[in-house]
Amino acid sequence: MRKKILIPLAALIVFCGGGFAAYSVAFAKKAPAPKVNGTVMTLAKSFTMNLSDGQYATLSVALLLPKSETMTDEPIVRAIITDVITDQPSTTLLSANGRAGIQSDIVHDVNTKTNLKVKAIYFTDLAVQ
Repeated sequence: MRKKILIPLAALIVFCGGGFAAYSVAFAKKAPAPKVNGTVMTLAKSFTMNLSDGQYATLSVALLLPKSETMTDEPIVRAIITDVITDQPSTTLLSANGRAGIQSDIVHDVNTKTNLKVKAIYFTDLAVQ
């Protein structure tokens, strides 16, 4: 009598356990893709530079590089950033569209004038006076 109860009970437990395992594998949540795909490198020193309209800007800059890449050309990158920004009026730096254009120009120049392959550039701190 006991065997008649234990065998179906054991089969039920195995079936339910296996079903749960299959369910958890099939419907497991996938890890979300990283929002930042690469390495963010912050330049060591901030910039203070004159703008074309007589005002000046102080800013800190970070670059988004591919994961395997490291920063080796920082002096050249700093020179490129200075060249691009000092040609701009303060109003360009103060508008989101203006900053996006400057960032695009810097990424293009860094990618063509150095061995780096920059994916994006960020102004992490910015003040215009």
